[in-house]
Amino acid sequence: MPSSLWRRLWLIGALVGVIAEPARGGAATVRSSDPADFVALGETALFFASLPAHGRGLWRTDGTAGGTVLVKDLAPGPEPLDISCVAIMNGAAYFTVERDSGRVDPSETDEVVLWRSDGTTEGTVPVKRIAGFRTEFEPRCDITATADTVYFTVFYVTPDWHAALWKSDGSEPGTIEVVEPSGAEGVFDADLTAVNGLVYFRVPTVQTGWEPWRSDGTAGGTFLLRDLTPGSGSMVPRGFRPAGDGVCFSVPGDASQR
Repeated sequence: MPSSLWRRLWLIGALVGVIAEPARGGAATVRSSDPADFVALGETALFFASLPAHGRGLWRTDGTAGGTVLVKDLAPGPEPLDISCVAIMNGAAYFTVERDSGRVDPSETDEVVLWRSDGTTEGTVPVKRIAGFRTEFEPRCDITATADTVYFTVFYVTPDWHAALWKSDGSEPGTIEVVEPSGAEGVFDADLTAVNGLVYFRVPTVQTGWEPWRSDGTAGGTFLLRDLTPGSGSMVPRGFRPAGDGVCFSVPGDASQR
């Protein structure tokens, strides 16, 4: 994306970030549209924002007010949506959406939907619907992409709390579960990062606690990298970032432990 467009995005964020509407007595009330997760796609940027008439939706901007438009209302109606950040693969944007149904019984399964968008209304479509939930941890960017594969996580509550790594080639048949990490305890906050065709993330197991894992998109190629703190103790690796042919990450503790 041209640097000039990036320089204008702060203005667009301000333009769509508040909505002035009449309040009682004729005064103006400021309401935030909560624009978030800007990502470059070609010569434009995509982001998510909320408006009273549309709910949470996908928007597109070319860096001008007139060129900032709603692409798709992802779930018309008042119910809030839980949306991941965006991964780009082969010129398309991918993200997952879960409608917050206000469930009380944890056995009531919601639906995670993987979406694909080329930045147009017609080209913004659901790829696959999966019975399950998104992660409940922050940050919630539990999606990433290699050159030809999108990776994301889904978690389930039956028969017990567990989670799985999924992948997609952008088609419904090609969107499949990769693996439920062996021994994974409950939900894992993946912190997915793709580097050189591999995906790095973190998983908590009963045996190791939170530790770094990697995957090549196959069950056999998904495994624990190293138990940094042997045993069930955990240092919770975080902030995976590309570094040369691999990744770097941080762990809590003093410098001698990093």
